Amino acid sequence: MNDLYETIKPFLNKTILSEYKFGLAGEVYIEADKFEEEYNQYFSILEKYFSLKKPFYCNRNYTYYSADIIEITDLLKNIAIDAPIILDLEISYDNKRYIIFSLTEYMLSCIAKLVGVIFSYTSLCDNYYKVLKEYLIDLTDYITRIIFDEELNLFPPISFSLIDSIMSDMKKLNIYSVREFSEMDNILIMFVTYFALCDYIGEHDIIISPLQGAALIPPFFISMQKYTNTMNISTGLVGYEYIRYSKYDNTHYCELSLLDQVRLVSTKYPESTNIYC
Repeated sequence: MNDLYETIKPFLNKTILSEYKFGLAGEVYIEADKFEEEYNQYFSILEKYFSLKKPFYCNRNYTYYSADIIEITDLLKNIAIDAPIILDLEISYDNKRYIIFSLTEYMLSCIAKLVGVIFSYTSLCDNYYKVLKEYLIDLTDYITRIIFDEELNLFPPISFSLIDSIMSDMKKLNIYSVREFSEMDNILIMFVTYFALCDYIGEHDIIISPLQGAALIPPFFISMQKYTNTMNISTGLVGYEYIRYSKYDNTHYCELSLLDQVRLVSTKYPESTNIYC
């Protein structure tokens, strides 16, 4: 354990994660006195994403845990509109970084919830699975750069017509709710876990991960590998896939059995593919 800590410590100290207070659910707190003046100035935007828990502001409120499909799609559009506005505001760099980090977490959660439903219906999966998986990678690439205090640049865009199309097709299937939460949405825990597993994971070509609880792990690990590869850590992942295997997800079951899901994934890759599950 000490060896692992010594491995992680230099990386952690170079990130913004060491500056924040994390709650057990993965929520992130910032001192109110550092945030309040500018928060109040842009209250109409920031009230959508933050809650006051004196003496801190927390980067999650009830909307983060919404299971309502209309609220989720509205949230996606709000973030897509608000993030570029925040990036252009003349506010302190530390506050801007905290806000954009938080909005990226919201977007990750929303997309993961949608993927968790889309995966379970063949018609939705055929139309949206690939594009949403690719967008998850865009988001985890972005949050990885934020974590390592890279320059804040263009927020990953998402098509409103895509959101509307997903919403419309879900309504046709009488789908009006998504899963309330994803268990592994604690960025700090995922960061530490990555370094605990990176040597082993780096020997594989693809990650297969169960929905819904582990939806964020594969894209985050892949983004971390891409980033840390520039620091001479050997990496080799090229992709990831999901399977539905959870006794907790009773609302949106998968139309395919677990065995059929594995067979379907196997058809997408050569026999020599080295898989990490």
